[in-house]
Amino acid sequence: QVLQALTFFGTREKLNRAGYGSQTEEINVAAVKLAKEVAGEQALVAGSVSRTQLLEREGMESLNKSREHIAEQIRILKDAGVDFLILETFFHLAEMRVALECANESKLPAVATMSFRPLIDRCTDGHTPAECAKVMTDLGAIAVGANCEQEPSRMLPLLRDMRK
Repeated sequence: QVLQALTFFGTREKLNRAGYGSQTEEINVAAVKLAKEVAGEQALVAGSVSRTQLLEREGMESLNKSREHIAEQIRILKDAGVDFLILETFFHLAEMRVALECANESKLPAVATMSFRPLIDRCTDGHTPAECAKVMTDLGAIAVGANCEQEPSRMLPLLRDMRK
């Protein structure tokens, strides 16, 4: 049983864009606290970490900035007491690598999911679902998958390719 804390897009970068960057720690901690209260002893609590969107806006040269924001959020989530991480909806394998490296540094287990938009059969930086699954597994992800915004007829082939 798992309860996911609502921390998707909870990096300082994303919260800055919404006008809440100064409350990054407070927002993430509150989300984990609520999830832990509801979960009690009956479920694990996962912290959600998503792509920063920096690569889409600023290009690959923003990868180090992305690392800083992801590492900060993971540190906050760990300090707040999550049991593991869900790294989700990453469009670039390069940014997923960064997220998994940050998760490894934190010593928190991580589930990792890629999104294959807009190319459908490849992630935004050109890797197949199978290549993504291999890299994510090699970097220590405890489970890998694909998400989101695509109907089952598109998702199933992606997942089968990842499973190979």
